[in-house]
Amino acid sequence: MDLSKSLGNLSHHAYALVGGASTRLDLVSFIEMEHGVIARGNPDFFVQKYEVLMIDDARALKDAHATRPFAREDDKHGKGGSRFFIIEADSMTHEAQNALLKIFEEPNEYAYFFLVIPSEESLLPTLRSRLFMVRRVMGKEGNAKIDKNIVSFLSSSTSERIAFVDKLAADISDGKNPKTAALEFCASLSRHLRDDGIEKNAAALAALAQTESYLRDRAPSVKQLLEFVALRV
Repeated sequence: MDLSKSLGNLSHHAYALVGGASTRLDLVSFIEMEHGVIARGNPDFFVQKYEVLMIDDARALKDAHATRPFAREDDKHGKGGSRFFIIEADSMTHEAQNALLKIFEEPNEYAYFFLVIPSEESLLPTLRSRLFMVRRVMGKEGNAKIDKNIVSFLSSSTSERIAFVDKLAADISDGKNPKTAALEFCASLSRHLRDDGIEKNAAALAALAQTESYLRDRAPSVKQLLEFVALRV
């Protein structure tokens, strides 16, 4: 991911980047190289990976955000006097996201937040609106593969749809797919159905919106929710 074009001179203070561990590492390199900040041993540079970011984690970030930088503003480096928070999270609870709303909306002038997530669909709309989104660019081949899977799913029989979503749920449970895979699947279905006609697919879109809401719960029954989708779209 080319971060120089997406992030530039860091004109925003709260970013969300769609990606994973490699994106987190790219971020560290970008800030060090482009903004003259050394990460290793720097008390103003916070990097953390969470499988699930919980409410206590969000509160700890909030407390850390309130601490002023250790480096002076006249530090020789380009972003001396700043604090950097790079947070990679496979998922976040609703409570944690709500706790982050205020600091992402009005971060201190010295604080820069970078939230690395596997899918923007995992964010609550209220939190997403407070972040500058840096989306992963997918080539034509990737888009074609997603479109092909969705078209194939919608043209399948009910039993084939059930088999497809059961495998997806099983792969998520076994760790073969990320926990956000179900949300990404529903989001792709929604985009396809909206393009096909909102009024025509109103009932299916309503079912998908309801399912996406439940999938964001702390411990959703992914298999049952995806089977509901298979029967309603």
